[in-house]
Amino acid sequence: MFISNMTLPQYDCMVSPTLIVTVVGAEIGLLTPPLGLSCFAIKTTLDDPTITLTDIFSGAFPFAVVMLLVLIVVIAYPVLSLALI
Repeated sequence: MFISNMTLPQYDCMVSPTLIVTVVGAEIGLLTPPLGLSCFAIKTTLDDPTITLTDIFSGAFPFAVVMLLVLIVVIAYPVLSLALI
């Protein structure tokens, strides 16, 4: 399925829903294992040894699930992705 570019009249520019899907997918990858670079960055900046990496990943999990649901909606209904901007 090809998703075409759409015009945003208020900004006078073209927006590709494919770009939105790519950015949201990359953000999900930053929160979830095995990469989870954002979670590793949080762990290294904390001075509290009682907080484990598992705690951080479990705290980021609900946000990754919500972003995955948004990703599914944007893929299913690309016109709605304009409302997200």
